[in-house]
Amino acid sequence: MLGLITPSTAAQESNYIDLGVQIVCANSRGAGFYLKEKIVVTARHVIEDCLAPQIINNKGTRTRTISIEFSKNKDIAYLEVEEAVAPVVTIAETPSLNSEVFTVGSPIDGLLLSKGTLKEVFRDLTEEWLVLDIPADQGSSGGPVFSSGALIGLVISKDKRNGDIYAYRALDMKDDYDYVSQDDESRQNNVRPVGNSGTELLLPIFISGAVTFLLGLGIGVTISKRRVRTNKPRIRIEV
Repeated sequence: MLGLITPSTAAQESNYIDLGVQIVCANSRGAGFYLKEKIVVTARHVIEDCLAPQIINNKGTRTRTISIEFSKNKDIAYLEVEEAVAPVVTIAETPSLNSEVFTVGSPIDGLLLSKGTLKEVFRDLTEEWLVLDIPADQGSSGGPVFSSGALIGLVISKDKRNGDIYAYRALDMKDDYDYVSQDDESRQNNVRPVGNSGTELLLPIFISGAVTFLLGLGIGVTISKRRVRTNKPRIRIEV
């Protein structure tokens, strides 16, 4: 029997989308969320080649990135921004298998809420992964995963074979942020400042010219691939 969605449940589900933000660059897009008032979390591969990521909430309000700090060993980036344009998330333990989960992504010009289930939790040599049975595509990387009103994960990649979505655990992400931000000397080498660009309209032109120049020199870009399981090839879900 199909369960009925009560008005209160529907309202809670609609609130999830307001906890997500778009991460928009000249040649890529993804999603993210506020870990702290002025710290936005997303996938590293979404913004690692971006000069000035823009953060946009569900109502279209924008804020600018001041600096970017990268995780030392995870596909995660922490963006310091000028102001908070979305609420800070609440982090929770991983729920039981088959629990209902929600993701917020940006596969379109805007945010999209998707609904699914927690299919599996497993550990490889270095990570504990959440496996989600949920729709996600290009622009979904970095998006939050919610269950029972709280954050449980961060979307990273997609299984090429069966469409399963892989996410870091939220608690592991929080531990990673605490680790990379605790050593001031180390942070000086790991934080990338983002200049105040009053010429944001010129960024696509600049990037396009740079890409054309590199292609003319015959320089290829190789994207490293993470392996979680040898029988589960995965791809980044990015633009």
